[in-house]
Amino acid sequence: MINLIVKKNDDLVNYLINHEGLNYNKVQTLLRKKDIKLNSKRLAKTTQVKVGDSLEIYIAANKLFGFYTVYEDENILICYKPKKLEVISQTRSICLKNLIDPNLICVHRLDYNTEGLVIFAKNKIAEEELLTAFREHLILKKYLCIVCGNNFKEQTLTNFLLKDENLKKVQIFNKQVKGSNKVITKISPIKIFNNLCLMQAELITGKTHQIRAQLGFNGLYVLGDEKYGKISENKKYNIKNQALVCNYLNFNFKNLKLLKYLDGKTFVVNNTNVENLFNSLIKNT
Repeated sequence: MINLIVKKNDDLVNYLINHEGLNYNKVQTLLRKKDIKLNSKRLAKTTQVKVGDSLEIYIAANKLFGFYTVYEDENILICYKPKKLEVISQTRSICLKNLIDPNLICVHRLDYNTEGLVIFAKNKIAEEELLTAFREHLILKKYLCIVCGNNFKEQTLTNFLLKDENLKKVQIFNKQVKGSNKVITKISPIKIFNNLCLMQAELITGKTHQIRAQLGFNGLYVLGDEKYGKISENKKYNIKNQALVCNYLNFNFKNLKLLKYLDGKTFVVNNTNVENLFNSLIKNT
């Protein structure tokens, strides 16, 4: 069950969609099955909600959103996050952290529209060591993506990234500019079909929107990406969500203390939605 406290006056359906990120069809299904309670009363249709109202959604959170635990022990939890769900949110009650356990500690994020592996800490010491691990590049992260372009070769991309807080975007440059940071991504083609490529991207550095922006700058556009991608290709293939997934983690924790027992551990998710999408594009093109 999911418990929410309404933060804004609105129509119930609009509130759940626009302020909590639920899908319209899912909300309608929940109403039809009377799986939503407003102030302890079951609802069969939409109604107005007010600030402070209590909402109870009678469905398992993982069933509604499609996340699942990949690994868990007394110190960390690794979860697979679907698209269209924030890892942690300042404005929404519904986010991955709250749905699993509000006491979890967030140490990194994936974009709202990127799916894949997310690590949470369960205590302060684990948090500190995981933050150190990310800062010192002791966690190897690999992504799968579908890109369109024509420069499909194994290479290491080195550029400079500048974050624009006002536009909520980043810019990529060949040379360092004031306020920019060096970004490095290794890319390797896996399968190629016409102007599409299923590609692996390995983060050497880890900055906001790095893969999407850096690949786009270098003529490799992540399919479905509306911010850094190629709109004409997104329309051509009718892809509305970015085809990007973090499916691989490897830990180099030999110099850590509490989490040393995880040294050398690798976590991989196979048969991802991105791989399945690429195969369907080949089949239907």
